[in-house]
Order: sequence, then structure tokens, then C-alpha cells
Amino acid sequence: MILSTSIFTKQVCFLQLNTSRNSIPVFSKPFIHFKVWRTLWTQFSACCLFHKVVLVCHINVELFLNFLSYFLINKFFFFYLILSICHPIVLRFHFIIFHFHTVAFHHLQLIRFDKH
Repeated sequence: MILSTSIFTKQVCFLQLNTSRNSIPVFSKPFIHFKVWRTLWTQFSACCLFHKVVLVCHINVELFLNFLSYFLINKFFFFYLILSICHPIVLRFHFIIFHFHTVAFHHLQLIRFDKH
């Protein structure tokens, strides 16, 4: 997003410098205007796609690590896994869920130690 903003600023400055007093401003020409916005949209789309890929990879790695850690201790983790796959809302709050399960995991460990 910062990259797109800086490129946009440079392009607008460049277009304003290429105008003279008696000529039509370059920025008002439809082709140039479309070209600038097409470039900005392409850069913005690339940034969004990159962030989506990073987020999906992060979620998948986190789910896999959660699966390995919690399945060995709590068989009910399958419910969490199914819920995570079926409901995207859960995935959107995966940081909160991850921390909640981490606290719950330590709490379960303390309970198990108390029983023995």
C-alpha cells in the first residue's frame, strides 16, 4: 500500500511537471489518466494477492501445528479443525483462537498434573 502511494505521488508529480501554461494538462487526457489508474490497480491487486497468499499460508501452517500439538493431547481437537475448515469466520479470528487454545492447553496440563 505504501509502495502504491509513493508510485502514485511520483506519477502525479511527473504528469504535472510535463504540463505547460498553454497546453492541456497531461493528467486530464483520458488515455494517460487510464494508464495511471491501470498501473495503480495492478500494483494494488498484486499487493492484495501477496497478502492473501501470506495469510493463507500462515493459517495453514498454524492449523497444522495446532493439529500436531493438540491431537496428541486432546482428541476433541478434531471439532476445532472441522469448525475452522467449515467456518471462515473462525479463520478470521485465528490469532484469538490460537491464543485461547494455548491458554486452555496449559490449563488442561495443570489439571492433569493436579490429578496425579
